[in-house]
Parts: sequence; structure tokens; C-alpha cells
Amino acid sequence: MRELNWTTGDHTFRLNGHPIFQALVLDQGYWPETGMTPPSAEALKHDIELAQSMCFNGCRKHQKVEDPRFLYFADQLGFLVWGEMANGKEFSNAYMDRFNEEWMAAVKRDINHPSIVTWTPINESWGYPELKDNVQQQNHIRSLYYMTKCLDPTRSVNDNCGWEHVCDDLTTFRDYSDGPALTTICKTGRYS
Repeated sequence: MRELNWTTGDHTFRLNGHPIFQALVLDQGYWPETGMTPPSAEALKHDIELAQSMCFNGCRKHQKVEDPRFLYFADQLGFLVWGEMANGKEFSNAYMDRFNEEWMAAVKRDINHPSIVTWTPINESWGYPELKDNVQQQNHIRSLYYMTKCLDPTRSVNDNCGWEHVCDDLTTFRDYSDGPALTTICKTGRYS
């Protein structure tokens, strides 16, 4: 099928032994005509082709488990995908039960798509408002990491994309600074 490797010693993502820089677009998956439902299979394919024409080699799906037809075209066109799940607003036992069930179903459904290179169950602590100090919320994210790794040990898991990490294969960071502050951060790598 294909081999993914993040653990080569130089921290480089490798696809079939070759280093690959992931130039990903954040794909919200919204359609003007139909909301979150793609209008056609051809529209899904066209979305990937548009991203590739702008020199992106993949996407991070945002807050949705994508239509399997999208993943089919991503497989065919060599487009890398970070699979993600929609998150709730309120953390509760009912939320955890439903999330676990839906996330595991998504991973099982999509595990055979070679285009998926990373699993991302949580985005920016959405649904986990007290993650920094709440052990139950931390343990739920930790359990999602291990459940995902049990189902699919071949891919990296990004436990909480862009925010506080609990148990992770890679660290992601979001900075929504603007203008001069962003320029300073990019030049120096530091906040001041």
C-alpha cells in the first residue's frame, strides 16, 4: 500500500521512504449550493484538483468526517488527508460516549484509504473548555489517542490539533496573531 514514517531521527515526515513537506490547506468542506453536503462526486474531485493547482499536496479536514468519495479521489490523485471529527460544545459523559462511538466508526470506515496520513480527533480543545486543569477531559483525549492507535498503529495521531496536547505523536501550534506581532514571531520564533 504505502509506508508512513515520522520517526526517522530527523523528525521528517516520509512517504514510502521519501521526505515530503506537507503543504496542507484547511478544508472546511462547505458548499455554496448545499452546505456541508457535496453537490456531486465531480465537485469533490474538482476541489482536490483546485488545491493541487495552487501547490497544496493535501488538506486537514475541519470539523467533519468527509464523504468517502472525497477520500476515493484523494487516493487516486495522491492528495494527503488529515482525518478529523466534529467536536461538541459541552463536555459530559453523554458526549464522551457518543464521540467515542462516532470517532471509532469513522476510523474503521476510512482506515483503508492510503490518502489519510494523520488522525485528528479533537480541534483546538472544542468541547474541552477546562482541558488544562480537568483530569477527566485530559483522560478522555488520552483514551482517544490510544483507541485510535489500537485501531490504526500505522498513522500518526494529533490528539488536539493546534491547542493543548495530552498524548500526541506530533505537536501542532496555532497562532492567530496579526500584522507586526506575527512578523516578529515568524522572524524570531519568540513572543515578546
